[in-house]
Amino acid sequence: RAIEPDGQNSDAYQVQGTAHAFRQDFASAVTSLERAVEINPNNAYAHYQLGLSQYRQKRFDRTIIHFEKFLELMPNAPEAGQVRTILRTVGG
Repeated sequence: RAIEPDGQNSDAYQVQGTAHAFRQDFASAVTSLERAVEINPNNAYAHYQLGLSQYRQKRFDRTIIHFEKFLELMPNAPEAGQVRTILRTVGG
């Protein structure tokens, strides 16, 4: 376990979800990251990681939603180019 979220800490769920994604446990990653964005809809990197996890599961409709939100929140982020490239490949 990388971290035990306390239930209301968006960043803790984001870190937990990112750790799950790193281990390629994308189903668990999605669960944690969805909680992160539920707590804080403006957590840009939770949307980014959630978009990546959904992309890895070929849930492109969900990928588009979270990547578009990420770009809305952080259009000039270092990851923005990668996100735009993926969006072009999935039809976003």
